[in-house]
Amino acid sequence: MSARSLTLAVAIAIATATGAGAQQHESHHHANAIALFLGGATHLATPGHEREDGFAIGIEYHRTLAEWLKAGLLAEWASSDRARNFVLIAPFSGRVVGGLFLVAGPGIESTPADDHHEAKTHLLGRLGAVYDIELGRLVIGPQFNADVSDGVWTLVYGATVGWAF
Repeated sequence: MSARSLTLAVAIAIATATGAGAQQHESHHHANAIALFLGGATHLATPGHEREDGFAIGIEYHRTLAEWLKAGLLAEWASSDRARNFVLIAPFSGRVVGGLFLVAGPGIESTPADDHHEAKTHLLGRLGAVYDIELGRLVIGPQFNADVSDGVWTLVYGATVGWAF
């Protein structure tokens, strides 16, 4: 089973288990959501490396714990050649106003081996913001995040499109 398949299976299992007895906060609000992320990733310049841009895709799950707080799990992959292929993060999101949430969470970043480097796994921290737009069960979330891993900053930006349940 590939990492992508395993991540998707875990996200669906968590969503099914936690959503079974979930109560809705309001008649239009759903406690769980799963979404696809599409966007870009920019690795900022460091000594010995130039700035590099790439494509990012991922899957996210979140559960509403309170009207103002969400917890989740996300996995992202980037197309860039530079040391960022797979990220797994456990973000917490706090509502600021309306649909605007600030995001923070710990995670790990796994980079594959190549001709010049060994495969490595580093701790990662994410800070960001997302604006949730709920259209019935459809959830759209433009977002901007800054990740730091092993002293390297990566900007991740794009949007999620998902399903609330």
